[in-house]
Amino acid sequence: MTTTRRNARLAAAALALLLVATAAAVAKADPIDDYLRAEMARNHIPAVSVAVVRDGRVVKLKAYGKANLEWDAPATPETAFPLASATKPLTATALMLLVQDGKLSLDDPVGRHLRDDAPAAWDRVTVRRLASHTSGIPDDFGQASVRTAAEGVAALAKRPLDFAPGTRAAYGLGGYVVLQHLIERIAGMPFDAFLRERVFAPLGMRGARFDNAADSGPARAADLVPRRAGVYEWSPADSGGGAQRNFAFPFPAHGHSAGGLYASAADLARWAAALDTGRLLAPATRDLMWTPGRLADGTEAPFAVGWAVGTYRGRRTVGHSGGPALADVLRFVDDKLTVVVLANQQRMYPYLAQGVADRIVPAPPATQDPAPVADADPETTASLFALLRGFAEGRVDPAPIAPDARPSLVGMIENFAMPWFRALGPPRSLALLSDTRAADGRRVRRYRARHDGGKPVLWKFDIDADGRIVSLSPTPE
Repeated sequence: MTTTRRNARLAAAALALLLVATAAAVAKADPIDDYLRAEMARNHIPAVSVAVVRDGRVVKLKAYGKANLEWDAPATPETAFPLASATKPLTATALMLLVQDGKLSLDDPVGRHLRDDAPAAWDRVTVRRLASHTSGIPDDFGQASVRTAAEGVAALAKRPLDFAPGTRAAYGLGGYVVLQHLIERIAGMPFDAFLRERVFAPLGMRGARFDNAADSGPARAADLVPRRAGVYEWSPADSGGGAQRNFAFPFPAHGHSAGGLYASAADLARWAAALDTGRLLAPATRDLMWTPGRLADGTEAPFAVGWAVGTYRGRRTVGHSGGPALADVLRFVDDKLTVVVLANQQRMYPYLAQGVADRIVPAPPATQDPAPVADADPETTASLFALLRGFAEGRVDPAPIAPDARPSLVGMIENFAMPWFRALGPPRSLALLSDTRAADGRRVRRYRARHDGGKPVLWKFDIDADGRIVSLSPTPE
């Protein structure tokens, strides 16, 4: 055999092996991997880590991309990401351990445990109302310099309530500062130590910790967090390019119950599995944690104990996001399925956990859509359609938005929600489902939109008497 023929045969054999390997890789392609990598590329996310836990078993645990851009360090399932407000479900777990121990009841008045620290105005504030954002306790500490939860409670006790306890829900920090102090008082130790002793250590959550960042004059110091991911904020440039910038948000010690925990996807997978199996909380205690409270008018509150409650794909869910998209925990209660997605891109909207769930949870059975109603104001519908198309193209036209609402609404969309709108794609149709009018001229218009991204979305627009948008809220079907 000549050298030329031998080389040709070797090349053919190598090509055959390559084709077999490629076919095997395609056969093993994971839709979750494909989805997350596509979203990372679309939204300039350096790193993502995902955990999927079903009935106490970790069925997926994987990381993608770079945890640190300056060191070119890859992310792993043990990389610690900031959970931000997604710390609250861990706080709820710690609280329910005290309930399970018989140290308190969710319906105990706060004053029963805080005694002289709670003013008379808090007589109707219960532990449950602290944890479900229905206490009415404000977020404003006044002029007080607050370093600890105890100092925060002392400052808040001097402030008037924002509303009567139990009459409405308002997401905020103040109630969680009081809750942290209450947990410390009952547990007899600092909040961080209680979480470490009762939750992290028993479950082997080695990466879970607070960094205890604090300012001292012009300097800031913080504890080391092993395998900590850098956090970045993508800054687009007018020329069409852009750059990543380091981003940091301080989480003061007096609010650690509300945010500031660092943990890895592996850590949260261990915690989710423990919730499934009853290792930490008995099933009855766990289910109580996920039961939403009732407001004074009898309606169901949007929060349970430390968890937001809702439905997705026709299934009952609890969960929480933080950052707003550095961490996203979504649990399908009746399916015993938990999806955790951690990321290190600040300019995001927390939709990645839902996107992962879309590739796991079957779509609900097809139902007949409510029939559209006659549209007596097609001009408004056309304006809203154009607004949604602009979102998908990366633009926010402020003209249809009420002047008072523009600073918060436009900023929220431009800074965080735009990635989700781009993922939805432009609307193909917008069908009016209802148009409710109030005596003062305000309207609430509800639509079903079909987007190029495939998902039908229910849109609610609150419109003032001048025809300008006061608020908008989308709900994927």
